[in-house]
Amino acid sequence: MKAASDLSAQLRALLQGCAGPAYVLDQEGRCLLANGRMLEIYGLQAGEMEGRRREEFMPADLARVHRDNDLRVTRAAQPVDMEETLWTRCGQRRLFRSRKIPLRDQEERIFAVATLCADITGEQQALEAVRRLSQELLQVQETERAALSRELHDELGQGLTALKFKLASLRRQVPGSGEASLGQAMEMVDALVDQVRGLARRLHPAVLDDLGLAAAVRWLLGGYQDEAGQGGLQVSLTENLGDERLSPELELACFRVIQESLCNIRRHAVASHGVVLLFRNAERLHLVIEDDGHGFDLDDFRRDGPGFPGGLGLRGIRERVAALGGELGLRSTPGLGTQVRVVFPAGATRT
Repeated sequence: MKAASDLSAQLRALLQGCAGPAYVLDQEGRCLLANGRMLEIYGLQAGEMEGRRREEFMPADLARVHRDNDLRVTRAAQPVDMEETLWTRCGQRRLFRSRKIPLRDQEERIFAVATLCADITGEQQALEAVRRLSQELLQVQETERAALSRELHDELGQGLTALKFKLASLRRQVPGSGEASLGQAMEMVDALVDQVRGLARRLHPAVLDDLGLAAAVRWLLGGYQDEAGQGGLQVSLTENLGDERLSPELELACFRVIQESLCNIRRHAVASHGVVLLFRNAERLHLVIEDDGHGFDLDDFRRDGPGFPGGLGLRGIRERVAALGGELGLRSTPGLGTQVRVVFPAGATRT
């Protein structure tokens, strides 16, 4: 075993001068060196950590994670950056961005791993606060959309239906050409009723609340199937959710991502076929929407310009995905179509 005294004076001075926690553990998990900031985290004095195994100053579950991280560095035989957690003596969880560096002896054998840490707890907390605020704003927006949907359906829709009945009554009283004109007016009212109901459903589909994500997506794709019969976009769905219910926030986010993606395809892609894949494993919910359309240059998206693909549609998708801690990926090539890939933490199911 390499002793703490075998560490060069230069290395010891370097680690001691680090602003964040820094420490060295040998291959058996014994501490060879810990700087002042590391000692401060655990409430120890100089020299009190050296010679002790990580299990003696870290909780057992955390020690296992750190051991596996060090083994990863040893196997890679090169520096590795990662995020790690440390618990202070007061029981406070701190998140660090760590750089782990394998240390070699004169025979080039790795005998220890040095860890240099930068505290990013504040950064992480700020990101979480922004994420929560974003989710709250989206929820407010959805609440307003649901209220508007009900108002359109209950008030405007019913008002138009009453108008149709009034026109029908007048039609029976007016002979000749007037009757034909009133008939045309009734047809216009019927069309308006259908438009209002469709708008109300798009604003907030009741099927999502009542039957869940898979059923809501099938309902959404039903409208595209009507278009497909007239030469429009044909969209297929493959899913493994069945009747399983996810959290309301996750179901709504997935539905809006699919809805917006299909809207973008119809508006911009000049595609004939689209595919929606929706499947869940133990920890993740995977969502893929792809088409066979014109595609686009991804550099336009990265520039986040005013138009598609960096416009409001995909920005809205990014905000929804980020608000729930998901990951968004795009793949597109001019002439070869586009693929939108989203991965969400699955979250708790509903009963």
